[in-house]
Amino acid sequence: MGSGDPGKRNNGVTSLVVSGAIQFMPTATHAFDFAGSMTGSAEHFDRSFAGRPCPCFVISKVNSPLWFVYCAVRDRWDGAHRKRE
Repeated sequence: MGSGDPGKRNNGVTSLVVSGAIQFMPTATHAFDFAGSMTGSAEHFDRSFAGRPCPCFVISKVNSPLWFVYCAVRDRWDGAHRKRE
């Protein structure tokens, strides 16, 4: 959640919305997940609400031949475009 307009990014509305969501949270659930906000300024912002980091790991396995073909084509495509730049 944020603003695309650089002049309005620091107006405090995001803090107000998150604070309201946290206050509403006990009526809906037992936890508030800041979902993937462990990067730089996002982490600092989220910790300002007294949250604590809780590691979450996702492990998956893909055995699809199409996936391997896609990755090979993507890598060749990226490599060809990097050579031109």
